[in-house]
Amino acid sequence: MIADVLIEIVELYQKAVGGHTAPDLISCVNTGYMICSEVRHLISDEMYREFEAPYLRRLGESCGPFSIHSCGCFERTIRATAEDPNIIAADFQSKETNVALMLSETSNSLTLNIRKSFDIGEEYMWADDESYYRYLMSVIKEPSPVMFRIYNIDAYRRVRDEVDVGLSGMFRKI
Repeated sequence: MIADVLIEIVELYQKAVGGHTAPDLISCVNTGYMICSEVRHLISDEMYREFEAPYLRRLGESCGPFSIHSCGCFERTIRATAEDPNIIAADFQSKETNVALMLSETSNSLTLNIRKSFDIGEEYMWADDESYYRYLMSVIKEPSPVMFRIYNIDAYRRVRDEVDVGLSGMFRKI
């Protein structure tokens, strides 16, 4: 029933904007829409495959490609998520999710919007912007379809200059 309602809402949205849709939060993906999937941090990959994945697949088959957002731990369900050809991007917070695992499990098949953690328990917050950038630059080891925000350009540049950006080449000076 919920899937039917979501399909109807997305189709109305697509009609209202003449098909010119793009998921919010992921500026480098210029098509689709975004669905929030907040159960991911609570369930296993097997449970996701049985209880949510079929409905999301149906949504994608009816309405076209989309991005998925989840707070909390995302990597538990990433294998099944990456298997759905309609899911083109994942939006998540970085401290709760193992970014290296997300990259390896998706084999770069999804665009990853990796956000700094906000409004959560202290243990899931980055001590400062530099620690956030250091983490990203250490786990992204090869060219990958990732997006992340630069909250503090000076901190970003300091870390970029300190880290061996030759690992992936993604953070080199241009």
